[in-house]
Amino acid sequence: MTDAPTSPRFPLPNDFSVAQFCFGCGPRNERGLGLQFFAEGETVVADFTMPREFSGAPMFVHGGVVMSLLDEAMAWSTIGVRRRFALTRNIEVSFDVPVLLGQPYTTRGIPGPLVDGERIVEVRGEIRAADGTLCASARGDYWVMTHEELAGATGLPQLTDEFLRYEFPETS
Repeated sequence: MTDAPTSPRFPLPNDFSVAQFCFGCGPRNERGLGLQFFAEGETVVADFTMPREFSGAPMFVHGGVVMSLLDEAMAWSTIGVRRRFALTRNIEVSFDVPVLLGQPYTTRGIPGPLVDGERIVEVRGEIRAADGTLCASARGDYWVMTHEELAGATGLPQLTDEFLRYEFPETS
């Protein structure tokens, strides 16, 4: 998908009131993945090292956790690059090389174009080791939510205003 970063990174802070306990990115979820995403050109990235609590086979990160890492990056790519919240509709994952516990990796989300009037955006994701080795990749379709649907899903009507105030970095 992509090789070494070619664009500067801009932080995408998760300060949404409803996402504080998100399993993937929630800053207040002590048992979650704790991912902090950055915009990098037309992608989003998060660096991570998984502790033993996320073990599958000895020394390997559990496959479901690997899928969660990819899904979170892909979803954040719709936020950070396409400026829209989206939900996973379907996802297909390929596992190439095991993701090891205690080792540094980067997950990346790459959204396809968001066509006016379309509700589905195709997104790709990947996890690479520090040496650039592709460990896992994914392709998925994400259902783009309207501001009204997002507010209704969270039960917080003020979320629409909260989302509209979000400070997106310049990626061009």
